[in-house]
Amino acid sequence: MDAIAGLKAAQLSDVSEGEFSQPLLLYFMACHDVRYISGHFSFSETAYRAFSAEWDFITILRHPVSRWFSHYFYNRYKVGDHHSIREDLPTFVRSPRAVRLANAFILQLTGHSVDDVLARPRACVSRAIANLEKFALVGCLERLDVFVSQFDARYRTQLYVPRRQQNPMPAALQATQITDALRQQVEQMCRADMAVYQYARSRCA
Repeated sequence: MDAIAGLKAAQLSDVSEGEFSQPLLLYFMACHDVRYISGHFSFSETAYRAFSAEWDFITILRHPVSRWFSHYFYNRYKVGDHHSIREDLPTFVRSPRAVRLANAFILQLTGHSVDDVLARPRACVSRAIANLEKFALVGCLERLDVFVSQFDARYRTQLYVPRRQQNPMPAALQATQITDALRQQVEQMCRADMAVYQYARSRCA
C-alpha cells in the first residue's frame, strides 16, 4: 500500500488511515491473483481468522528508542508534508504524538488506544506478544541477516532488502540534539514497546 495515496484516500473518505486500510487489506487478501501485500497495516484478527490458512503474516521490528528518534528526525527534516513534524525535539517529546509513537508496536498489534496502554501496560504487552506469535516470521532490523536467512529457509528464495527512505538528518547531527535527559524520557515512554521488542529478539536468535 502506498502510504501517501492511502492517507489521501482516507482523508477524502473522511475516515482514519486505519479504518481505510483494514478493508483494503481484506480485499487484496481475498484476491486469488495476489501473492504479496506490504504496507504499514495494523494486525487484523479478522484477516488472521479468515486467511491464515492461505497467507503468512510477516513483520520486522526496530529497537523502539532508535525507531522513535529516527521517525522524529526523518519527519522533521524530510521534503514533503506527509506526516511531517514541525516541532523541535524538546517540544515534540512532550506531545501526544510522541507518546503514540513510543507505543507504536502495541497500538498496531492490538488495536488498543494509548490510554489503554498507559493504564494497563502489562495486559497490552501480553496481547501484543500473543498476536506476534501468530506471525510466520518476526524479524528485527538490528538482526536483518538472521531474518533474511529465516526467510530464505522458509520460502526457498533469496530475499533482497534494499535500503530506502534514508534519514535526511545525518546520525552525527542527530546526536547533537539528543541530550541524556531527552533520551531517558524517550526510553521511559518506550518501556511497553521494549517488552514486545525483546520477544521479537528472541525470535531472531
